[in-house]
Amino acid sequence: MNQHLQTILSILQQDASLNAEQKNALIKSLKDADKEFEITAFKLDRTEKVKRTTAILLEETIEELEQKRKAVEAQNHELQIESALERVRTVAMGMHKQADLMDICKAVYAELQTLGFSELRNTLIDTFVDEKKYFIDYDYSEFSGGSSSKIPYSGNPVVEKYIEDIRKSGEAFFEITVKGAELEAWKKFRRENGEIEDPRLNDLEALYYYKYSVGPGSIGISTYSRISQEKLNILHRFRNVFNLSYQRYADITKAEAQAYEAKIETSLERVRAQAMAMHKSDDLLDVCETLCKEFHALGFAELRNAMINIHNDDNRTFVNYDYSDEIGRSINHLTNDIHPVIENQIRQVRSADDAFSETVFAGEDLDSWKTFRKKVGEKDDPRIEHCDALYYYFYSIGEGSIGISTFEPIGEEKLEMLKRFRNVFSLAYRRYIDIKKAEAQAREAQIQLALERVRARTMAMQRSEELNQTASEMFKQIQVLGMQPWGCGFNIFDKDERAVTQYMSLADGGISPPFRTPLTEDPFFISIYEARKRRDELLVMESSGESLAETYRYMFGLPGSREIFGDLENSGFEMPKFQITHCAYFSQGYLVFITYVHVPEAHDIFKRFAKVFEQTYTRFLDLQKAEAQAREAQIEAALERVRSRSMAMQKSEELKEVIQVVYDQLVQLNLPVEHTGFMLDYKNRNDYNSWIADHLGSPSNIVIPYFNAIYYNRFNESKKQGQDFFAVNLNLEEK
Repeated sequence: MNQHLQTILSILQQDASLNAEQKNALIKSLKDADKEFEITAFKLDRTEKVKRTTAILLEETIEELEQKRKAVEAQNHELQIESALERVRTVAMGMHKQADLMDICKAVYAELQTLGFSELRNTLIDTFVDEKKYFIDYDYSEFSGGSSSKIPYSGNPVVEKYIEDIRKSGEAFFEITVKGAELEAWKKFRRENGEIEDPRLNDLEALYYYKYSVGPGSIGISTYSRISQEKLNILHRFRNVFNLSYQRYADITKAEAQAYEAKIETSLERVRAQAMAMHKSDDLLDVCETLCKEFHALGFAELRNAMINIHNDDNRTFVNYDYSDEIGRSINHLTNDIHPVIENQIRQVRSADDAFSETVFAGEDLDSWKTFRKKVGEKDDPRIEHCDALYYYFYSIGEGSIGISTFEPIGEEKLEMLKRFRNVFSLAYRRYIDIKKAEAQAREAQIQLALERVRARTMAMQRSEELNQTASEMFKQIQVLGMQPWGCGFNIFDKDERAVTQYMSLADGGISPPFRTPLTEDPFFISIYEARKRRDELLVMESSGESLAETYRYMFGLPGSREIFGDLENSGFEMPKFQITHCAYFSQGYLVFITYVHVPEAHDIFKRFAKVFEQTYTRFLDLQKAEAQAREAQIEAALERVRSRSMAMQKSEELKEVIQVVYDQLVQLNLPVEHTGFMLDYKNRNDYNSWIADHLGSPSNIVIPYFNAIYYNRFNESKKQGQDFFAVNLNLEEK
């Protein structure tokens, strides 16, 4: 019973004022109340237990709901990450070329921003070029947009450590905090490397880099503050997504690279085949044409032309072989000093057998170059007139160079390709040079043989009259060597070198009679005279039009020429409209060779023949001198015979024998005399008292009285003037 009810029950039982019935009634009421209390207490206890059970159940439900909420949030975040990864994966799977890496950088940047990377500065993808010790850094941020830079493996401690750590394995991770002096050095390194200026770095105390390896490259970020492990995990997942896509891209690009490499090799083989087929210098134009077409096929959209230059360093000249789709083929014979920029270009490319030259024509240099091209007569290329710059790239090939010009600068990949074409051509060109050397040796032997024939004919000369035959042999040998000059001859200077005596070749291979030509009247011959004063070895002179016609009119008007060829109008001579005159000088004069086309390959041959002809003419002079001495001895002997017979005379009648000796001696001296005579003038009158001798050998004394005749009058006039000698030529009527 309830404690309080028990107390009341005890008091009732002890109360004497209540009767038994009252006590029983109260006790019964107390017991009923006690029951009700017990029932109530039971209900309360039960209610309390229900409440406690309910509270426990409610508490468990709230915790479970919180856990579920967190699970849902985590699931949503995971879905957000997966969606971000999927978007990056989609971009990565769309890669077709290396430049597409920037799109991935941009996509990663955007997704990391949505995933709460508030400290993010930029996203980075690097591709390593180990053979050249640099990596290409693709960098994206909303501030600077996208940019790429080549960063060398060395030159900064941060980079060097990065390369050391990230290249350890395909799973490598690189993390670094750049601050203090190291950060300042890093900023300087970025500026010197030409990277985009980022003013956000100016007041920065530290910069944090996180990069994961993807084998041949890496992907990562830089931040303004350290990131949590959770964000590192997210970054790693982006790396995994990118890595799979990058491996696919690498496989695709490898296959494409192999296909492109096969295409390059095919192009190289075409150039090699064309080069191996060369037999003469002009075949270099075929190589240029093949080069140009193959470069176009390999994507050189900026290409203007392909060129091969062959240099003669001794003469400071070069031959330019040029081909472009726009203007076709051309060969240009040029000197090294044609233009200051070109002279510097040649100096670069001739510095070594593996030298490279890169030249840019822009601004005033380009204007000067355009003017120069017109001046030297190069074919018009309308594309040049409308371009802002021209870029020239040349690789040395030993004796020359091979290269291209473009309207836009080309990158390293195309430069490397040009170098490969150079290597292929260089090997074939060495073979060509070997062939050319053999041909040159054979040609030299042919030239030496021709010179030796002229030399032998020179040494075989017995009389000075044989000079013309030797000259004819020389011109014959010129033709044997494959040169067909329209006209040729040899010209001998007067003593003062202001005029020449010309001996020109004839159609039958002979030499024309000589005629004298002044060198100081007509512009054509004045040029020859001035070249002689300069002591030039060879003069090459183009003539055309009215000036050339005027020169021929001048020559046909010369006295000696007119007697030989007649007047110009009736000679049947066809006036050339254009000619190239080559004058190869020697000490006594010059050889002249006239052609209608340029023959630069013959210039040296002309000079060598001039040296041989100098020997010929020297021998001619020696023979002439020897003949003169022999003649003088003959004359002296003849005189001595006349003198001896004269001194032996004993009486005047013997004078007839003396005159016969005179006649006989003149005949022996090969003088075509009809008769000889002594005119005796002992009397003071004009009659002629003569002793006459002739071939009959019976001299006679004849007296011819004076009469009015040209012969007598000229004789008397000469006698009166005291002349030692007179001559008179009589035509038939006068005779």
